Amino acid sequence: MKKIAEYLVTTRKELNNKNASLKERKLALMSVPYLKYMELSQIDFWEENYSDDIELLFNLYVAQGVHHKGLRRVIWNKNDLNYCYHNSFSLKNKSKKKNYG
Repeated sequence: MKKIAEYLVTTRKELNNKNASLKERKLALMSVPYLKYMELSQIDFWEENYSDDIELLFNLYVAQGVHHKGLRRVIWNKNDLNYCYHNSFSLKNKSKKKNYG
C-alpha cells in the first residue's frame, strides 16, 4: 500500500511536473504492485474524474480480472477512454458489450 500511495501522491506529480516521456511514466507504473496491470490512460482518467474514490481504482483492478482474463467483466478501451461491460457467461451472445464512460 505504501508503494501505491507514493506513486499516486508523489511520483505521478513529479513525472507530470517534469513532462516525463510516456516510456518513463510506464516504467514508473510498472514498479507499483497491482497498478502495474492497468493502463496509464486508466489511471489518468481515474485521477481526473474520481481521485477522491481510491476504492474505485481497486474495484476496477478486480473487475478487469487481471489474473483471470477469461472471467473479466470490465474492459478498458484506451482509445475511447471508457469501460465496456462484457458478460462472458452469456449463453445468447458472447460478443455483447455495453459501454460506460
